[in-house]
Amino acid sequence: MLRFGRIAFLPLIVLSLVLIAPAVLAQSAEQLRSEGEAALAAGRYSDAVRALDASYRQKQVPIVLYNLARAYQGMGYPDKALQAYESYVQYADARAEAAAVQAAKEEIAKLKGGFARFALKLTPPDATITIDGEVARPQGGELWVQTGRRKITISANGFETYEQTLDVAAGRFDLEIQLRKPSVPPPAQAAALVDEGIALQAGGDAAGALEKFRQAEAIHPTARGRGQMGLAEEQVGDLGRAEEHLAAALRESKDPYVKENKRKLRRALRRIRKQIGTLEVSGSPDGAEVFVDGISIGTLPFAAPVKVKAGKVTVTAKKEGFDPFEQLLELPARGKRQIVGSMSESPAPPVVAPVPVPQPTPAPTEPPAEAAVPALTQEPDKPARVESLDTQPPAEAPPEEGQAASQADIEAFTDPRDDLDEEPDGPKDPATGFEAALNFGYNAFIGGPKLEGSSGHLSPQILLGARPIWPLSFGLQINGGFDLGAPDTSAVISANPTIYVRGHVQREKRMPWFDVWGGIGITPLAMQIAIRDAKPIDESMIDPTLLLQPGAEADIARQMAGVDSVRTIQSINIPIELGATFWVTKGFGLDLAMALTFWLPQQDCVHDGEDTLCEESGLDGQTSFFIGGGLAFLP
Repeated sequence: MLRFGRIAFLPLIVLSLVLIAPAVLAQSAEQLRSEGEAALAAGRYSDAVRALDASYRQKQVPIVLYNLARAYQGMGYPDKALQAYESYVQYADARAEAAAVQAAKEEIAKLKGGFARFALKLTPPDATITIDGEVARPQGGELWVQTGRRKITISANGFETYEQTLDVAAGRFDLEIQLRKPSVPPPAQAAALVDEGIALQAGGDAAGALEKFRQAEAIHPTARGRGQMGLAEEQVGDLGRAEEHLAAALRESKDPYVKENKRKLRRALRRIRKQIGTLEVSGSPDGAEVFVDGISIGTLPFAAPVKVKAGKVTVTAKKEGFDPFEQLLELPARGKRQIVGSMSESPAPPVVAPVPVPQPTPAPTEPPAEAAVPALTQEPDKPARVESLDTQPPAEAPPEEGQAASQADIEAFTDPRDDLDEEPDGPKDPATGFEAALNFGYNAFIGGPKLEGSSGHLSPQILLGARPIWPLSFGLQINGGFDLGAPDTSAVISANPTIYVRGHVQREKRMPWFDVWGGIGITPLAMQIAIRDAKPIDESMIDPTLLLQPGAEADIARQMAGVDSVRTIQSINIPIELGATFWVTKGFGLDLAMALTFWLPQQDCVHDGEDTLCEESGLDGQTSFFIGGGLAFLP
């Protein structure tokens, strides 16, 4: 009896499951839809796509397509968003959902008006495409490019690179690019690319220079190309590759470039090795591209650990069809960290199989039973390309429908200047602050009267000043001098405190480095002093004409008596300077200085200890030339 009862209840259980199954499925679709809409509102677009896609596969509610399109827009997939919007407009109830349909139509217009869609034909087919420096990945042979002025670069190993700046207009176009084989020998082509990269590097475009160096490396590797590539990689922050390329260049110790730049390359290598750590990256799927702080370090799987810039780093991985992976970690300098990343597969645009509808006529709010989201590729019964709706093609490429873009001639830019090979600096250190110099030389009188017959004297210089801004400096310069061999004197001495202003070519403190400077000064009170010997003279030897000079009688009388006297000349000096400093370190250098000084005498006096006789008119000026050298300081 019990056995019969179990059998009797079995049809009831099956019948119950059949009756409640649609309700369970409907509830699941609604729950997924709610989850997707919540994720969309929170900006979690990948989660929104996953939930909304699953909801639509269970129950074809058109408004889900509208929200799915918004999620795809947030993820940066304009092609998938356009497809979903168009499907929504096709299946939505135009009356019941008039506002959403109108919004979808506006978004469709924006997407179609904001992008050009190129049907690509590339030779070679595996060429790499970059748009404004970002790698672009065509889908189904079609490349979406946002409208506006865009720089498109197409490159492949063994071919000349194609570069062109386009004014991209909305529409669909054919774009055919055939890269040319090099027309010059690989070594010459690589050398020209390195020269062009050095010119870009000198102009501050490190990223553009790096691209040229990498092209040269692919064509014909050289120590010069690797060295310059390492220096450029240091500038853009790709320290792992910079360390690798600088070390490779230095291993070619007999190369002329390496011999000439060995110190520079070694300094850069030591600097980089203090700032890098090691990452051991593993995970799935194979082929996913891994980035550290936005710089690509390769694709999974990695055969060996990778060296990258230390500190707080963000590791991301991307692959078409998978949700991005991201992780933030602290990598110590010269340390090592392991990271394992696993990416989950992201849903493709929903393709819904026909769903049988029990009613003969679908409900107004439901799409037809055979409704499905169109695939991204062209339907087989339609032409492979859609004619552009534009009445006129853009003035520049992209070309009109059916017309191939021509290959631009690429001319190598060469500049053999050695100074373009300079290593990149770290933080700039302006050549400003306190300055000082201690020089010693000879000051020769080259025109005008000589004090007591002195033709010149040894001259020390002490300079104390400041450089408040580039390129000017100013301060006080004390010029002295002494001559112990002038006739009939114990010594001839000069003391000339000068206020100076200089202009410099040096903008930054660097080592080793040259600074060329020039300036002008003024000495409000320059003093020359001659100490005459106490040597009596015979009256019979006196020239009578000397007695006619003012004060001469007293002067002669003192010398006849053998009395010491001192002669002084006070003047205003105007020195014009020119010199150069070789900086051994950033704050210490060797000076070479020259100066042409114009002496404008103001007073000529004779002193005997009791009387002073001075002349202030009719005095002749004189000129002197100084040359010397010494030490310079710029702390």
